[in-house]
Amino acid sequence: LRALDWLVFSSRTGVTSFFEALDRAGLDIRSIGDARIAAVGPSTRRFLETRGLRVDCVPAVHDGENLARGLSETFTLTGTRILLIRCAGAMPGWAEILRESGAAIAQAGLYETRPLSSPILEQIAPGDVVVFKSASAARVCAEAVRCDTSTVRAVCIGKPSAVTAERHGFAVVGRALVVQGAA
Repeated sequence: LRALDWLVFSSRTGVTSFFEALDRAGLDIRSIGDARIAAVGPSTRRFLETRGLRVDCVPAVHDGENLARGLSETFTLTGTRILLIRCAGAMPGWAEILRESGAAIAQAGLYETRPLSSPILEQIAPGDVVVFKSASAARVCAEAVRCDTSTVRAVCIGKPSAVTAERHGFAVVGRALVVQGAA
């Protein structure tokens, strides 16, 4: 951890999972040394701040692609080592933006999204609209919903969510962009 230049958190769940992993390893926050911290959005930033960490970068539009672009446009990343703290699974597409900026990328898939038996998912019916905040949420919903996914409209936060929802047959009707206003 001390060799890292950046820790990039893609969600509040990632923050919780990161601190749990540190604890299991017998470590604490001192293990990160001088690493800078990036958060996908203000909720993740506030959650990190409750742990005593200051966040160096939060994109105006809260998704991984904009986070990567914000980092690469605001900071010199050549030769830096970045750890993406995120949901387990394939490396996100936006990691390539960071690589193209000269950073070495590693990921810590510290948690996973799993299907749950949920009365809400069982009640989704043709014509309903669902909002997906992640690609894994779209995948899990597709596995659990009882009706034909092509009859369900989806609004997705970020391009990866939209691509996954479309791949699973949902009728993607829009992308939701979460934009932080001036504070």
